[in-house]
Amino acid sequence: HKKGAEVFEEITDNCKEAGVKSITAYAFSTENWKRTDEEIDGIIGILDIYLDDLIREKYKKNIRFRALGYRCSRC
Repeated sequence: HKKGAEVFEEITDNCKEAGVKSITAYAFSTENWKRTDEEIDGIIGILDIYLDDLIREKYKKNIRFRALGYRCSRC
């Protein structure tokens, strides 16, 4: 999951350079709820840290981030 987050960061930078105006990505699908509680907590933990860092970093590059759905643990 951590690797996927890193790849997403590269994708957003490449899209900006290519002139892409918007992209949509899933961060946590309904399929993930079928995982064990330990796995879910790990994924959500990565998302919590990653999203905060991503939003700050991309803002500096004039890339805006908008979350769809819920951004909280176990909503």
